[in-house]
Amino acid sequence: MYKKRALILLLLFLTALSFQLNSPGTVSAHAELVRTEPADGATLSQAPAQLRLWFNDPIVMDFIKVELTDGDGQKLAVPAARLDPAGAGNPLYGPKSVLVVVDLPELDPNAYRVNWQVRSADDLHVINGVTVFGLQRTVAKSATTDTSAVTRPAEVTMRWVYLVGLGSLLAALAFLLGLFPDQQTAENRVLRQRTINFALLANGVACLGGFGLLLEQGWDDASWWTILSRTDYGTRWWVGQLLLVALLGVLWLVRSGQKAAGDKPVYRGLRLAVLLSIVHTAVQSTGNHSGGSAGPGPLSVAVDTIHLLAASLWSGGLLALVVMVVPLMKRGPSESALAAAILRRFGWLALVCVLALIVTGLLKTADQVASLDALLTTLYGQALMLKIELFLLVGLVGLLNAAILHPRVAEALGRILRRKPGWKPFGAGRLKRLLLVECAGGVAVLLLAGVLSASQPARGPEFDPPLAEENAPVQGYSATSADLVFNMTVRPNRPGQNFLDVDVLNTRRPAPGKVESVTVRLVSKSDPSKEITLQAEALDNNRYQVAGGYFNAAGDWDVSVVANRPGLKEAGFSTTWKVLPEQAFGSRRPVMISNEPLRPFLLAAAALVILVACAFSVLWWRRRKPATRAPKVKLFWPGPATLSKEGNKEP
Repeated sequence: MYKKRALILLLLFLTALSFQLNSPGTVSAHAELVRTEPADGATLSQAPAQLRLWFNDPIVMDFIKVELTDGDGQKLAVPAARLDPAGAGNPLYGPKSVLVVVDLPELDPNAYRVNWQVRSADDLHVINGVTVFGLQRTVAKSATTDTSAVTRPAEVTMRWVYLVGLGSLLAALAFLLGLFPDQQTAENRVLRQRTINFALLANGVACLGGFGLLLEQGWDDASWWTILSRTDYGTRWWVGQLLLVALLGVLWLVRSGQKAAGDKPVYRGLRLAVLLSIVHTAVQSTGNHSGGSAGPGPLSVAVDTIHLLAASLWSGGLLALVVMVVPLMKRGPSESALAAAILRRFGWLALVCVLALIVTGLLKTADQVASLDALLTTLYGQALMLKIELFLLVGLVGLLNAAILHPRVAEALGRILRRKPGWKPFGAGRLKRLLLVECAGGVAVLLLAGVLSASQPARGPEFDPPLAEENAPVQGYSATSADLVFNMTVRPNRPGQNFLDVDVLNTRRPAPGKVESVTVRLVSKSDPSKEITLQAEALDNNRYQVAGGYFNAAGDWDVSVVANRPGLKEAGFSTTWKVLPEQAFGSRRPVMISNEPLRPFLLAAAALVILVACAFSVLWWRRRKPATRAPKVKLFWPGPATLSKEGNKEP
């Protein structure tokens, strides 16, 4: 019956995930800088009054730090940063985007460097960045234009402790509800009591990891109360810890009931404990990196929850096997038979968890890793590759264990490797050691999961593939009016600070009159009611320039240029000028191998895994043989007895 339930659960899970493949990609729930004004590397003709920073997700204003340093190394005082409500929810950056404004003092012509530090409201990760601009000075872009979140070893350790505790807790509940035989025997009663104690200990470890993580997040400035009372992270922490405390109380009552019941298994309270643990896992998943910028959507939370549950059951189950089941293998025949039954049942659970991890892992990677270059050059990508390699090695060890426990698995492997009938990769005596190796690998996978959750995802503006128009050369416009030739260019031709240059050349010699002034009129087609009239500054005899942030939006603009000459008719031209979309913050990283998005390939791989799993499940369902007798557990390590369905010892 448990095999049928596992198969039905797998099919439902794969069907639900197929909808995720058709859903639009999610954006980061981890705050990222998407634009600065002045832009990094900008050369300004006029002193800016403000520094403006756009983030695609909320940040905690209590922790923001901004330092302004001039080219001589002198630090300048700046007022406290504030949020600009008018810039919130910019459609270009996401519905939860925020605009941070810092008023700047009066600046003299010089080069300036802005160091800023913020914390993401969702996960409290510290994000650093640098912006360099010049006032009537030419400057280069900063060497660290991309933002980076700091990964701290203490945070990784606390996250690992929490994951180990949560995994052990979920595995213990799974053992109590479905993996232990229901026979009323003394061995079963003792094992159940130990498993409940193990669950209580795991619950305490998870609570310890949660408290340690909070302690680490506020250690630098003792801001624990601010975190708990004024951040989304604090709200999620309160809810999660209260659920763990409630779960601890339920497990304590289950422990008392099991003692009073004796040999009979106690299920009252265990289902409530499972429900509380799933809700706790879902609450923690709302703060993961793959939530959408509009808030973590139901599909994103579902994928994260399933991934965390599968990883916890698989890794925590291996740890529970080593702690509680492996010691039974060297005791009496009844204990060995009980261990064999549990190991066989855990194999089905591990298979479902591994398939869930593969599919959800591909979906999560599609959201968290932008490209192959991002995978290879970031801490997140490198840790992910190491985690995948270790996961595959542990899976190989698990396959060897399955071949020892299940003759059909060994037979299938033998056919693939072209071995003789009856071949086995290892003898039964190696099972205990292989289980220890598999458990150590599973715990190490959880450690790498802690590194990933504490690191900035491998995506962001610096990894976005460039648009075709961004690589196009700067275009100009030429026109002839009367005896004058006009050449106009706009640089960098993005919303914000621009330089509009006009060359005015006379085709007659001698010139009938000298150009005394040039007037420029700008009208955005998106807002025709606002007309801007400017007097261009004369740079030399033939060139005129308008500098400033008059092009404040991308799109088409009506541009009119008029040259004024005393005693002569005005000469000029009118044209429609296209301002290109805003460029992402900072410069994109140079391409090493490929900056093409990985998402389409990863989604296709996830769909392929789903189809293959469904096909094999259907084939297994059709070819299964109906049971004609009570199943018996066969030992695959030295032992003189088995355990029948009724729990009787048979010599």
